Amino acid sequence: MLLLNKLLELGLAPEELHTLAAELGSDCPFFLKNEPQLAEGRGEKLRPVTLDLNGYWLLLVAPGIHAPTPQAYMQCKPTGQELDLKIFKQPVSTWQNVVLNDLEPPVFSLHPELAHLKKELLDLGAAYASMSGSGSSVYGIFSEKPVLRKYPPTYRSWILPL
Repeated sequence: MLLLNKLLELGLAPEELHTLAAELGSDCPFFLKNEPQLAEGRGEKLRPVTLDLNGYWLLLVAPGIHAPTPQAYMQCKPTGQELDLKIFKQPVSTWQNVVLNDLEPPVFSLHPELAHLKKELLDLGAAYASMSGSGSSVYGIFSEKPVLRKYPPTYRSWILPL
């Protein structure tokens, strides 16, 4: 959307792009800004987050499992707890039991191998690990470059400096 707005000289304001992106999918507005944001609601309500992950590494694993988003949301039981954004000023290692993805329990119940994958990332030394959105990718944030293990052929994985 950003590229089309630029190439076609549409002149759409950020708010207009946000509205259009939300029509494509609830979490699409998140990708309009290349900065840390806290997504709320269905993913369309965004708040900037001050976050410095310089020196950390991201290991992202996409296992090729289809986790239907509607099914995850139907079974999701939100906690209703507000996240204090000050947590992001704390060491990443303090996030694990505080920064939660409420969609993990329903998706993990349908696909226990994803819960196993998350545990595996923590066992490999991730300071924090979580499922991305409604799945099925799982990621870990490491203080040192992780060693990439051999995953099954259906998996894809990436290691990136943050």
